[in-house]
Amino acid sequence: MIAIVMDKQKFLKLYRTGKRVFDGVVLQGLDLSGTNLERTILNKVDLSNTNLQNAQLESAEFNYLDLTNANLSGANLDYTK
Repeated sequence: MIAIVMDKQKFLKLYRTGKRVFDGVVLQGLDLSGTNLERTILNKVDLSNTNLQNAQLESAEFNYLDLTNANLSGANLDYTK
């Protein structure tokens, strides 16, 4: 699988337009604090050094994520898999 590097604006635009499944995406080092990413499915996604503080990740599904040095403090992780 080829990794796809995305900036914050592109990633959030895809989410707002209804995309919920992201495969092989690199979101390394982005500031996604406070964002609503409920019901997102992340497969083989690089979230290293990403700020997810206070993000809404309720009912999200995580498969093979790189969360090295990611900030998840205050993030809503209810019902995540």
